[in-house]
Amino acid sequence: MVCWLTIGRNRRDFHELDKSNLALGEYGRAPRQSAALDAGIDAHRSFRDAHLTLTEDQVKIETARCLGCGASVVDPNKCIGCGVCTTKCEFDAIRLHRDLPECSKMVRSKDKFKAILPYMAKREIKILFAKKEK
Repeated sequence: MVCWLTIGRNRRDFHELDKSNLALGEYGRAPRQSAALDAGIDAHRSFRDAHLTLTEDQVKIETARCLGCGASVVDPNKCIGCGVCTTKCEFDAIRLHRDLPECSKMVRSKDKFKAILPYMAKREIKILFAKKEK
């Protein structure tokens, strides 16, 4: 009997982004900054890294580039849906969308104590009674 490991697997069919049809509007179009090379190191004959660090101005330009144009796609094979990226993005460019919201009980982080407290109280009672029975 032959068992194929690829049956039912996400085949990672990625679709290329149409870069000619992007509405970038007010986003900056600063090019990606690259570090200079140290002329004293022969990169072909040495294992030392010939790249220098970015200058202060290059760092400012690089960090000002906005990556929230909506053109990025999350790889569902790597994303665990924790939502940390949505809280860390200061531009509010990342949003999570559930395909099947009825399959889980999603609670906003502002309302997490409303969801946690009943479970916590129930668990605490079970622990207390388990100690008394021993």
